[in-house]
Amino acid sequence: MIRTARFALALGFTFVFAAAPAFAHGEETRSVPVSGADLRNAPEEVRVALSERPARDASMQITDGCGEEVSRTLAVVEDEIVARVSGGSPGRWRITWAAISSLDGHNTRGSITFRVAGAEDCPARADESVSARPALRAEAPREPRLPIVAALLGFVGIVGAAAAIRITGAR
Repeated sequence: MIRTARFALALGFTFVFAAAPAFAHGEETRSVPVSGADLRNAPEEVRVALSERPARDASMQITDGCGEEVSRTLAVVEDEIVARVSGGSPGRWRITWAAISSLDGHNTRGSITFRVAGAEDCPARADESVSARPALRAEAPREPRLPIVAALLGFVGIVGAAAAIRITGAR
């Protein structure tokens, strides 16, 4: 009985530690362009890579130097949120993104700013706030949540093994 309990305990720890990376939250690992970059021309594409694959409902909003929304299409490719950009005025640009990790379901969001060279020539607007157009949403395949299941199985195995050891030790 003790051998079985030790085996169950070892198996439980294996499941828990194998699933440990799933408990880290998805964070930005890189972007193109990088935050703080000074570009000669407006980018045609923007990429934000995360430490965990984003779920299908990732969103991104890209505003140009005049505060106008310039993202046209959005996709999730592997661990990246990728947006195609159309046009854009010189000045300070902002990328604002949000994603839910497909591994652990945690919400991650962030923003990046960079500058595009050129004279800012923004038309006057009645509303000086950022464009009211909503952020683009991406569609990506749904990912299974196996690491969470493995962690739960590991926890159950550890509790069961501890109970078995306690019961056999009480005899």
